[in-house]
Amino acid sequence: MLHADYPFWSFVGLVAVLLPLPWHWRARNVATLALIFWIALANLIVFVNSLVWADNFADHAPAWCDISGRIWQIFGYGIPACSLAQMRRLESVASTRRSVITAVHRRRRMWLEAAWCLLLPPFMLPLLYVAQGHRYDIYENVGCRIVPTTTWAGLIVTHCFTILIALAVLVYSALAIRWFLVRRLQFRAILAASQTG
Repeated sequence: MLHADYPFWSFVGLVAVLLPLPWHWRARNVATLALIFWIALANLIVFVNSLVWADNFADHAPAWCDISGRIWQIFGYGIPACSLAQMRRLESVASTRRSVITAVHRRRRMWLEAAWCLLLPPFMLPLLYVAQGHRYDIYENVGCRIVPTTTWAGLIVTHCFTILIALAVLVYSALAIRWFLVRRLQFRAILAASQTG
């Protein structure tokens, strides 16, 4: 095997990303659980592909290529969607718009994060199918990949939605930083007022 590090490091990554799973499960942190799911799934695909297609590019498992290729495609939407859900929650916590979070609000937030992080990426599959030029490519030592065509439709479907999600993440991140700075200034003002009195 020419690249023995591919399966080794993908397995190490798979185990490492699953380590904090119990903590986030207890905290009901849906966005982080979904992020763990997507990264673990990607590492599993790299691990299997690097073993099956070690030093060859024969079409050993066409069904695996169809399934893993599709999962690899939506992985590019799952990670940004999880980041958006995390930044949205961080901005909500930093803004302190709600002083008391009810069980109904918490449950609604969990369902919204689950839908955003786990259901949105598979809904992109029909659009990705439109941008697909052929079934899949097989690369030696890497495995199966579905490569989109370099047409306008392919570029829009594969890049524009991810860029829009990333821009929303940027906006929520900037708002969260703004709220943290506002709270810091308020805390300093309270400390200064208490020291002078």
